[in-house]
Amino acid sequence: SGRFKRTNIEVLLYCYLIIQTKKPVELDRLFKEYKTWLAGKTIEEKIEILKDIKRYAEIYFDFPDSTTLNQIAFSNHQARFFHVIENFEITTVYPLILFIYGEITDREELERMLRIVEGYIARRQVCKLTTKNYNNLFIKIMKDLEDIGEVSAEALETIISEFIEDGNRKPADAELTRAFSDTPISNKNANEVLFCIALYQVNNTMSDIQSLGSGSFSVEHMMPQQWEENWPLEPFDENTKWERNRKIKTLGNLTLVTQPLNSSMKNGPWEQKRQALRNHSLLKLTTDYTDKEDWNEQEIENRARDLAGTAVKIWR
Repeated sequence: SGRFKRTNIEVLLYCYLIIQTKKPVELDRLFKEYKTWLAGKTIEEKIEILKDIKRYAEIYFDFPDSTTLNQIAFSNHQARFFHVIENFEITTVYPLILFIYGEITDREELERMLRIVEGYIARRQVCKLTTKNYNNLFIKIMKDLEDIGEVSAEALETIISEFIEDGNRKPADAELTRAFSDTPISNKNANEVLFCIALYQVNNTMSDIQSLGSGSFSVEHMMPQQWEENWPLEPFDENTKWERNRKIKTLGNLTLVTQPLNSSMKNGPWEQKRQALRNHSLLKLTTDYTDKEDWNEQEIENRARDLAGTAVKIWR
């Protein structure tokens, strides 16, 4: 949970109290928060609460764990959702997700809701919109669903579509596409975005590989961060240098490779790198571009648009 390791029972009780009170809860004060909430309740009410906690515990117990998430397919919507929130470290969404699981029994409707939340979170991550107020934001979504009187994908989509502030809005397709081209992204977040795109690209019955393990890959800069020695730039002035240094940190220049392949290529010239990628990579987000005679800012831009087009389909 964020920077801290928490036991499953702590996370469960934390989520449950938020679901019941629709108010923020401090994990470090969990005992006192429960003591205050339970004050004045009868024995009968407390027995019903224990039964309800047991019901949520059984739901929580079935959430995919790290072992389950080692190897996933794009079509496994539940596993993909948990993979995304774990790797983006958006654990404040857990109360909302447990709430949805507690309300929805239809699997297709549940998966639709997970895809909506996944798309919402992923788009905001790529566009580098703040996560600062997410705990209150996800509580508000729970409240809004209750106010509407319907916990459904349609209601959830309506609520999210009405958010307009930077702290809560869902980026539109055009903004997401611009972010792929213009917004530098951390290797950690890039790894998850590219992994989801790779999963989508192998999600067909003709592919001999239909599932992937994210632990097998690391992020590689197709044009390296130390490019000066082997990657000529003309005209070489401060503006063009600054633009290149910015561009190489965007998604159009980032791909996924195995760690041994990453280490072997380092800062080599494009001819050497593309041959290594052609020989050893199996991912379309890499192999589709190894026929380029040169790898420059325009090719990075072209690839960014391609990848963004796929991301728009994944996170509708």
